[in-house]
Amino acid sequence: MKTLTCKELARLAGGKIISGNESVVINEVVIDSRKAKAGSIFVALKGENHDAHSFLESACEAGACAVMISNEESAKNLIEKLEKSEGAKNVTVIKVEDTLEGLTELSRKYLETFDIKKVAVTGSTGKTSTKDMLHCILSEKYVTAKTKGNYNNEIGMPLTILALEEGTEAVVLEMGMSSFGEIHHLVDVARPDLAIITNVGIAHMENLGSREGILKAKLEVTDFFDENNLLIIYDDGDVLSRESAGGRYRIETIGKDGNSEFIISSVDDRGAEGVSYTLEHNCKAYKVNLSVAGVHNAINASLAIAAGLELGVSIEEAVAGLGKLKLTDKRLSLKGKNGIKVIDDTYNASPDSMKAGISVLTATSGIRKVAVLGDMYELGENSFEYHKQVGKFAALKKVDLVIAIGKEAKGIYEGAAELLPPECVAHFDTKEEFIERINEYITKGDVVIVKGSRGMSMEKIVEKILE
Repeated sequence: MKTLTCKELARLAGGKIISGNESVVINEVVIDSRKAKAGSIFVALKGENHDAHSFLESACEAGACAVMISNEESAKNLIEKLEKSEGAKNVTVIKVEDTLEGLTELSRKYLETFDIKKVAVTGSTGKTSTKDMLHCILSEKYVTAKTKGNYNNEIGMPLTILALEEGTEAVVLEMGMSSFGEIHHLVDVARPDLAIITNVGIAHMENLGSREGILKAKLEVTDFFDENNLLIIYDDGDVLSRESAGGRYRIETIGKDGNSEFIISSVDDRGAEGVSYTLEHNCKAYKVNLSVAGVHNAINASLAIAAGLELGVSIEEAVAGLGKLKLTDKRLSLKGKNGIKVIDDTYNASPDSMKAGISVLTATSGIRKVAVLGDMYELGENSFEYHKQVGKFAALKKVDLVIAIGKEAKGIYEGAAELLPPECVAHFDTKEEFIERINEYITKGDVVIVKGSRGMSMEKIVEKILE
């Protein structure tokens, strides 16, 4: 973060200093009091389950130079305690009407201080991988930043922006959503120059009603676009297409036929070892080699290459950048111990990403192919049927053993059980029950994929296998 005085920070956030020194310098914004230290400002956010105003004193004791608050009573109590404490007299208190709005406005105004290329990446699946790929590509030519981890919501994106360092020339912002209006809010702050929509699946169906509703929510990424802006999509010939996604902006598509600006062909799936393919553009063919798993990553990489080309990075430079790629952890990461290969894909899950992960599993060399699959959340009233389809897909892909974990995952079990012998399917209500019996199911020579929605914490199973 570029350094700001408390006076500057309060002005940008639309707040006012009610105690302390306006000249105190800030170089970091934190929302966790445990991460507060000298040079940081602690923003006390109020959520559904807790109010961070309760941690103001902890943040000050940890070394925070300033706090941003909205609660009048908390402000009064803190100022009284600061006045009595010799060691905390330099803590500056900034009052705003709402701390989340203050954080948002601060990030908006801070971003405006940069002359920077801005790309938004959204989609039902693949947005984090595409973000990582585009970061590698743009880093070939620019000082580039990206969304860290899952900081892709109304809190995470402002924190990503406020972490931008002096001299940053490009930023790749991942944008997630579960309801209408959320991406609109994010792009209102970021005002990206171009955007990528990776796909339109069925995640968050319970909030958005249909895939057409999901498309509408994803297209909010273009709400502030005009004829100078570019939208890049994968034209799947289904819900997401040039026609359905078109607007007053320019559009380019990735596809597998001659109707797209970028054409994918000759895909070679090497399982967990990676994938290679040919990308055609303007009558020229380029060989792309990826060290990351999954044929779907040929699409993600091509979306990133197209965005890089728009921003002045040649396809040759982009391919070189992809050679340095390391995806965010828990995204089809190949790990191993005691003769067991583990494909850790525990970051999150949807039906499409489940099927993609199963395809990676079956393309990876090993004695047995084992799929340990947990609940997928927010799929709406047809959730059980979507789970069942995943189970059938695993059976048709000839997975040797399907282990379903969770209430909704009973559908995975039933789908697989329709096509596989009883000894090749199992169901556990909880991951703890499975972990207790894990040695009965996982053995040397197995290749195991572990996947489920974030709330399932399926990484605990990976940790147990790798003990």
